[in-house]
Amino acid sequence: MQVTEPNFLEMLRYSNTVTAKLDLYTGTTLVQADVPISAGGVNAVRKGNARRTFNATIALNSWEEVPIDCYSSRVQVWVGIESIPGVDMVLSQGVFRVESLSREMVGAVSFTGTSLESFVIDDRFFTPRTPTKGAGTIASIKTLITESFPTAGFITTATKDKVIAMTAPWERERWDAVTALADSIDAEVYCNPNGLFVIADKPNFATLAQHPVWSVNEGPDGVRVTETVAQTRDKVYNAVVASGQSSDKDIPPVWDAVTDNNPQSKTYWNGLFGHVPRFYSNPNFTTKAQCTAAATNMLAESIAENRTIDFTMLPNPALEPGDAILVSMLDGTTENLILDELSMPLGLGAYTAKTLASKGELAESGG
Repeated sequence: MQVTEPNFLEMLRYSNTVTAKLDLYTGTTLVQADVPISAGGVNAVRKGNARRTFNATIALNSWEEVPIDCYSSRVQVWVGIESIPGVDMVLSQGVFRVESLSREMVGAVSFTGTSLESFVIDDRFFTPRTPTKGAGTIASIKTLITESFPTAGFITTATKDKVIAMTAPWERERWDAVTALADSIDAEVYCNPNGLFVIADKPNFATLAQHPVWSVNEGPDGVRVTETVAQTRDKVYNAVVASGQSSDKDIPPVWDAVTDNNPQSKTYWNGLFGHVPRFYSNPNFTTKAQCTAAATNMLAESIAENRTIDFTMLPNPALEPGDAILVSMLDGTTENLILDELSMPLGLGAYTAKTLASKGELAESGG
């Protein structure tokens, strides 16, 4: 969750006014600030390549000569909250590259955009790229990003790093190389709402759920509007096998398997769900510990996908994918959930959230 002013979260539960605006840039040069947004929305998906997308319509009016195009334009989107108690705050909802636009005869401009990971995603290797053996993993991630996006800024909180030992080349996809390197140190890479590239440890569902940052409830001070609980077997696994690569043809690659070993779980490995393993390979994995960590994280998410809770709620522009929230269910119980996706109207309207059910530590190593 973004850092907020004191009392901001409590103020959201009562009468307030939501406003949306954007700052327009050509490259990194600000050309127009505080442009009102008449309609639009921001979507944030934790597991998307580009974490955030947006669409907006603005009426150009006095700044109709301001250039907007799909080649050099970027925007930063802001949402402001004004409350009766007098607690006001404006929060960024993302920095975006303009992907498409259309101009109407009446002067309005509608456009879409994606967050800044797109510059790296689009910049594929001309020829297979061999990793720099002996270089640090975090330093290599930053190099791959700044080659594509020289003005990138970084926030690095990942607690692990290692020397790259792999020799196999990356074929075409630069972003796949970035994410594979991050996986090798149990980390993830994404752009935050201020357009900075974050290199952070992957969230631990069991630990994260113990510290919810927001309570979604009903009643006089409630923020929940609707709720839907869904279950599916699609993309649900109760074991993950993660493997690496060996530099010696006579030595087999490292690997480990992690299973849902909790008899109380509905996806228990030896239960009624059956055996549904998932397989993942990363050439950057050179130790069993790396395989175990990756498999454990992937299993926690795979199990959580079995049950999702979707709901609409009053706006909270401080929320981000990966946040833990405490939700009051329709049956009177409460659950700790992990935000997976957020859809946020730019202006009036409720937020739509998709969450994953955290089930705690369910895994046991088996490799």
